[in-house]
Amino acid sequence: NNCFISKLSPGSVINPHKGLTSDCIRIHLGLVCDPDCKITIGNESRSWEEGKLLAFKYDDQNIFGVKHEGTFDRIILSLDLSISYLQKYVSNNL
Repeated sequence: NNCFISKLSPGSVINPHKGLTSDCIRIHLGLVCDPDCKITIGNESRSWEEGKLLAFKYDDQNIFGVKHEGTFDRIILSLDLSISYLQKYVSNNL
């Protein structure tokens, strides 16, 4: 559905918000990661890791935001996929 590269500089904040649909999963691939840049989804916070995926439901129920308290840019590849599309190819329920 959507794909982009996101660069976030130290001191940046992405205010908590929701997705626009109930049928989407967002997948992040860490390219350049600062451990002090964290995404909070609901009550859980995580930082990205280079070369690893971080995925979550990007829907109209989950609230998420990002706070960068580190010292260098965080760069990720972000990909949004339709859950109903993925279910055609993945045996697990998403």
